[in-house]
Amino acid sequence: MRITFLGLMLALFCHTLQAQAKTPQNMSFETTAQNAPAGWQIRQPEAVTIDTQYKTDGEHSLKIHREVTTAARFSFAAQLLPFSYAAKKVTLRGQIRTANVAGTAALMLQQQDANGETLSYADSTASPASGSADWAPFSVTTDLDQRTSSLVLNVMLLGQGEAWFDQLELMLDDKPINQASWQEKTTPRAFDDKTFWQGSNIALENISDTQLQQLVLLAQVWGFVKYHHPSSLAGDINMDAELFRLLAKVQAASAAETPLLLANWAENLGPLTPCQNCRQPATDAIVTMPAQYWQQWSDNSTLQQVLGRIYHSEAPAHNFWLRTAPMVGNPLFNELDYGHLQQPDSGYRLLALFRLWNMLQYAFPYRELMASRDVQLLQQHIRPMLAAKDRQQYVEAIAAMLAQVRDGHASLRGKNPEWLSFWGRNSAPIVVRMVQQQAVIYHLLPEAASLQPALQVGDQIIAVDGVDIASVIAQKRPYSAGSNDAAVLANIGHRLLRSNNETMTLTVLRAGQQLKVTTPLYASGQLDTAPFYSWRQEQQAYRLLNPDIGYITLDKIEGTDLDAMMAQLSATKGIIIDIRNYPQQFVVFSLGRFLYPKPYPFVRFSSLNLSVPGEFRMTPPLSVGTENPDYYRGKVVLLVNEFSVSQAEYTAMAFRGAPNAVAIGSNTAGADGNISSIVLPGGIKTAISGIGVFYADGRPTQQIGIVPDIVVQPSIAGIAAGRDEVLERAIEVISAAEPVN
Repeated sequence: MRITFLGLMLALFCHTLQAQAKTPQNMSFETTAQNAPAGWQIRQPEAVTIDTQYKTDGEHSLKIHREVTTAARFSFAAQLLPFSYAAKKVTLRGQIRTANVAGTAALMLQQQDANGETLSYADSTASPASGSADWAPFSVTTDLDQRTSSLVLNVMLLGQGEAWFDQLELMLDDKPINQASWQEKTTPRAFDDKTFWQGSNIALENISDTQLQQLVLLAQVWGFVKYHHPSSLAGDINMDAELFRLLAKVQAASAAETPLLLANWAENLGPLTPCQNCRQPATDAIVTMPAQYWQQWSDNSTLQQVLGRIYHSEAPAHNFWLRTAPMVGNPLFNELDYGHLQQPDSGYRLLALFRLWNMLQYAFPYRELMASRDVQLLQQHIRPMLAAKDRQQYVEAIAAMLAQVRDGHASLRGKNPEWLSFWGRNSAPIVVRMVQQQAVIYHLLPEAASLQPALQVGDQIIAVDGVDIASVIAQKRPYSAGSNDAAVLANIGHRLLRSNNETMTLTVLRAGQQLKVTTPLYASGQLDTAPFYSWRQEQQAYRLLNPDIGYITLDKIEGTDLDAMMAQLSATKGIIIDIRNYPQQFVVFSLGRFLYPKPYPFVRFSSLNLSVPGEFRMTPPLSVGTENPDYYRGKVVLLVNEFSVSQAEYTAMAFRGAPNAVAIGSNTAGADGNISSIVLPGGIKTAISGIGVFYADGRPTQQIGIVPDIVVQPSIAGIAAGRDEVLERAIEVISAAEPVN
């Protein structure tokens, strides 16, 4: 979503780069090896070569040649430099020549921290090098991040055509880099404190209501200090270790003593300098914290005053714990996962809860939409977290809290044996879809062919191992992530026929008759458990349903020549774009340019304001489409449902404003916004939506989803008959004489 694909692919590639000398090498490409530039690492060697025909000086230049059939969307050469120079800005400049470039050639700079994580991107695409043009100067300049430990230089061609690069030069504060002085950097000391590496030495289980309130206050104050105190922001303090030290003291303190204990701790963490550029909540912020919100936590005036001084203290330029993704703005967290602790003790379990809760407070754009608001969420989950007897219960306690976030991205991720065990390690060879609030067989895998009595598509499952479906759903719902009820039910339905047993007995309803069928279960990986939309048997990205109607499915769109596709579909009366899936290629702008006669504002984002934790500000609208008098004039019908999530929803938003466009189906999953990954003690992985996504007029999409213009729900009878009722309605709309809007 947004302009992320290019940056993501460059970041993945650049993780494999090896640092060379402290200054750039072979910037005019005169030193070669096997028709490649020495000192540069190449993506797609067949597309990136040395050229002797066109150059600005010397004997060589670098040439990138891409055709429609060239793999991926871009090709580039990159060079990684260790970086520790005192400077305020960096510039990469050079000469570029183009021939028939559909797209752009560009120079790019990427800053990385000591862990190889990307801090920022900057490129020269604001002045695109496209079409055919003789040698011309191009440059990219960006402010230097003080955390930068390495710098990646890129020359790239996005799209098709030919581009040549020559006479590159790297400048620091407008002077050649070889005139700058190397200065070794000091690194933050937060993670050097390993006092509690093997355990927190905290033992808490059964707590009183008074102790619960003490822990709530501790979580609030600890998180506030973490994201506001200058010593914490600078990375001088291991805030995890500080929590464990505080927990031991709070355990021994009374309720009356706790606020003063916390005030003394915060006061002595490091010096506080009154701010010159103080944090000022923006008047146009869409999400922000209430004024002096910390005063609501305790009536202890000393604690209130200390927290107020911290809030109004001078903060360092960069936040050790939190930054935002380049070009996107979603939060990136800097945390230890303590993966070596397979059974986190009660202190580490509280760390997981407090860490996650404060991330939601200070870095979640949809904080106000959570099922349990603010302190209630914290209060509800402290006792279950402390009561977790083993890793299985710990994982389930995390899942229960995530379900309250009401964000489809906030689910457990990665390989997690305990989460697999919760749902069941073994699966029935049956694909289930929730239809009309019922569990319906949508597809039978080959392994189900021998079952007796035979199951049929459209059979309604009413019980599993003697437990009625409503009870099964009620048991799983408190642990199931999803932004709205349709998404939660879809997620449960996908996992409904899983168990840790070897067999499962199903009670099904067919034509008013009940049947019982016992099916063997298969271990994870033995079955083709693809998403339900994969069973529609579409083998290609597009086709003609009849001479008047074209059909495009975005789960097969990767690598498709969009110009050729639209040329073939241009004479139709209407095109159906099926987004009841996850698009396998980001086509919002590349396909959108065919659908609009002029740019159309379709989306706005809310992104985190790092200087004011908890505040999200709205960005200006982003447009799709270009000036295009030859845009597609037929009807455009978008198919959406509860399986349309994230990028699928973003794509539907982008295409929905096209002339003669209409959305048909049911509400989408309501989980949009680039993902921000989170790690928790014990190596547990999860995520949240990191930016808010809104229509250009400010209407929200989170939890609501894309509401179709024409609501069409599949029916049990339709599934039994093998019909696609949503697609059928789309064909009717295109075939009708009336315009769609």
